[in-house]
Amino acid sequence: MKAVPPSLGFRNACEGMATRGPIRAVDAVGLVAALRGGDYEKDEFETTQAFWRRIGPKIDGVLAKAGGEADGTLVVTFPLDEALATYEADKGILTIGNIASRLLRLGRIVVDRDHGPSTYVSVSSNERRVGRYVGGNAFGATTNVVKVERDVVGVAVPSYGRYFWPNEFTPIQARLAPHEARAAKTALAVMMVGRLRAPFILTWRDRDLPEFDNPVDRTTDIEVLNFAPDCAAVLDRSSGKILADIPLADWQ
Repeated sequence: MKAVPPSLGFRNACEGMATRGPIRAVDAVGLVAALRGGDYEKDEFETTQAFWRRIGPKIDGVLAKAGGEADGTLVVTFPLDEALATYEADKGILTIGNIASRLLRLGRIVVDRDHGPSTYVSVSSNERRVGRYVGGNAFGATTNVVKVERDVVGVAVPSYGRYFWPNEFTPIQARLAPHEARAAKTALAVMMVGRLRAPFILTWRDRDLPEFDNPVDRTTDIEVLNFAPDCAAVLDRSSGKILADIPLADWQ
């Protein structure tokens, strides 16, 4: 297993990935499903070398099926909302992102700092109604409550910010011809290149209790792929070109 153990990272990872040909992003939801329930925890009596020797071949196989690179590197892409990009035809400038909502919206879980970041970007969310019951308060008022279960899969994105990423941000400007900007606007994504770190899945359960103006009892189970990015960039998926680099130093 070459890419999973801690490394020093590499600044040109995103640029290098773009020059290899069509960028193939990993199936994060499929990867979490494949890792779910696996014996990937390090035992307290197990040395780090023994741990990686035991799980390395298993992780290599899982990554290959999910679309990882041959060296264990993962490419993760987060599509951007089209509303985050505006084009000025007279200047030939496509502006991406804004100060208010930056580029990505973050979720947060509570984890041990040594195990990974507490912020993530959601890549899948499924909700289902599982029942109803009558709820009430201390004053005797009652209401019908809908019981809901929600499953969320996310990818860890380290950030000092609480709600949006990146924490420090200036809107990105790319010089594009009108036909290039038209195609890019609906195909923008944040691309990150990096590796998994142990434990590979971070889990958290949250519950939103019902209120009279919102009688929904919601339990949310969150699974986060514990991903350690080496680089981040804004990608135009229509052309496969990187439009801008996003330095990691500001938020790692």
